[in-house]
Amino acid sequence: MASGGTHGANATLFGPNMPYDPVGDFTPVSLLVHMRNVLVVHPSLQIGTLQELIAYANKNPGQLTFGSSGTGSVQHLTGEMFKIATRIDITHVSYRGQAQALPDLIGGRVSMMFLGAGDAAQHIRSGALIPIGLSSIDRTPLLPNVDPLAEQGLSGFDAVTWFGLVAPPGTAAEIVDAYYGQISESFARPETRSRLQQMGLDVVMMPPKEFGRFIANEVAKWGAVVKAAGARLE
Repeated sequence: MASGGTHGANATLFGPNMPYDPVGDFTPVSLLVHMRNVLVVHPSLQIGTLQELIAYANKNPGQLTFGSSGTGSVQHLTGEMFKIATRIDITHVSYRGQAQALPDLIGGRVSMMFLGAGDAAQHIRSGALIPIGLSSIDRTPLLPNVDPLAEQGLSGFDAVTWFGLVAPPGTAAEIVDAYYGQISESFARPETRSRLQQMGLDVVMMPPKEFGRFIANEVAKWGAVVKAAGARLE
């Protein structure tokens, strides 16, 4: 299984200590699913829109914080991408996992966080968190009234959690095609899609060659964010 970490940001996060090439050392099979993330803020901020958030941050530089499940995580790097896109000064607070970060977010000890749409939906419905916008360029039926950040002035902003399948280098094309065919058949079943959607995951099958280009683009995209943020992992 490949992800935006193993076959995206990690190549730059680990630098020369990276033990493999995410592009050259694997044979892509297919992108499988992705999870849209949503930027949420604590209601005590009395902020309900992206423009209000930007205005507040500019008026109070360095005072807003954003939590994540750890340095180098999709949540962290999406927050860094958001900082670059909006040019605002907000401070990253790293946790050992989302289970540790979420109570502090709901309690107002951190200002905001990018959460998976499935995790965020229940807290948005209860009023515990306020949605600002989706990090994906498309919408989700889980949060039909939440607009993508890309439609709110951050043109092209697109950051999702994704998972795909890769095989060892040099795997024969007929084997790759057989895997892709079987996976496509399985993921076409309504019960499979329904179960994944309940988990906040959307099926996004992608043929092998297209998936290979996708991985290369993810390495480049997140590499630029990692360098701009100065993030490193050992």
